[in-house]
Amino acid sequence: MYYLIIQAIEKANDNLRNVIAQQTDAYKALNVYISQQYDYYITVNRLFLSYLRLALEGTLKAEWIDVTNTLRERRQEYVAGIISRGQAESIFIEADSMQLARALRNVIRGFTMEQLESQRKEPRHTNDIELIKAVIFAGILRKNDS
Repeated sequence: MYYLIIQAIEKANDNLRNVIAQQTDAYKALNVYISQQYDYYITVNRLFLSYLRLALEGTLKAEWIDVTNTLRERRQEYVAGIISRGQAESIFIEADSMQLARALRNVIRGFTMEQLESQRKEPRHTNDIELIKAVIFAGILRKNDS
């Protein structure tokens, strides 16, 4: 299980690094990240939950947990880098980029966990991703002209 988790995290990190390298626009890079991260969670949520259960039971080696945490934190740093770039370009709000990256990750994870909890046979992939993007990029408040 440890090997599978490491492989999944490293693949997600490599994909994200490629996105960052290919996108000069922070908005587009974050847009692609949202889709990639959603797909990643849909694919690995069951495996991750099993891994988490074993970690909570204390049956995993401490160094395995450290390695997986380090790899996951690295992905958060990549996302924070995209956000920081967008902040420098005055595209994204000014706030701690790591906190924003964490919030974004948790919004995406929440949507995919709901998918897992409801045990739907077919994911609501497009609708979920578009709603996540709309909320992240436009918010939920109606713009007031006054």
